[in-house]
Amino acid sequence: MLAFFLASTSCGAAPTVETGVVQGRLEAVGGPPPGTPRPLKGSITLRDSDGTIFTATAGSDGVFLVRVPIGTYAITGRSPVYDSGNVDCPSSGPVTLTVGATIRVLVACQES
Repeated sequence: MLAFFLASTSCGAAPTVETGVVQGRLEAVGGPPPGTPRPLKGSITLRDSDGTIFTATAGSDGVFLVRVPIGTYAITGRSPVYDSGNVDCPSSGPVTLTVGATIRVLVACQES
């Protein structure tokens, strides 16, 4: 008699990634007087310290929101209506995201 035995193994729950939220706005700033900031639609790139890239989209109101793993990110944006989308517009500097936090950033395209 041939018998088969099935062994049950538990892989456990998948590891959870601790995340936070980066919320912000892509804007054109400066330019001729009065130099009022205006929202830009476009794409947002978040690059962590290991070089991993996450992306988000800014709507016509310039607003974007993305949930990413905790860490430090350099954030840039591009808009098709700013220099034909060929120039990176920076945030004011790197941001460090902690567990459950929401960080607000401004990504600014400087007009002359």
